Amino acid sequence: MTDKDTIAQILARSTVDAPRSTDLAELSELDRDEMETFKQAWSPLGPERRRHIISRLVELAEDNVELNFNEIFKLGLSDPDEEVRIKAIAGLWKMKRPPSSVPSWNFSAKIAPKESRQRPPARCRDTRCLESTEN
Repeated sequence: MTDKDTIAQILARSTVDAPRSTDLAELSELDRDEMETFKQAWSPLGPERRRHIISRLVELAEDNVELNFNEIFKLGLSDPDEEVRIKAIAGLWKMKRPPSSVPSWNFSAKIAPKESRQRPPARCRDTRCLESTEN
């Protein structure tokens, strides 16, 4: 269990220097109260710092399967910064199955520009598309 002062110190330290891996590892498996403390310390950080921290958490989670930052990644899904949301998705992507508390959002609608989400023509919505384009 990580105490409130430690969470605040880790995030405060990361606003001055690059966060140390050992510090960030302490953010693994935060309980409900710890996540509330994390949210309070996280929200005033600028987007660059949030991007950097969440990127490091993704790297740490990839390198060490025992680390679990899923609650932080789920928080990142609703971040106002697009890059933080993308990193949060990357962090959750490695999970065998998403937890039930992850909203079933259309992630492409949150991160991709509208013009890149256009539907294919009706003739390409099934396997006949390949047949009709080959003729």
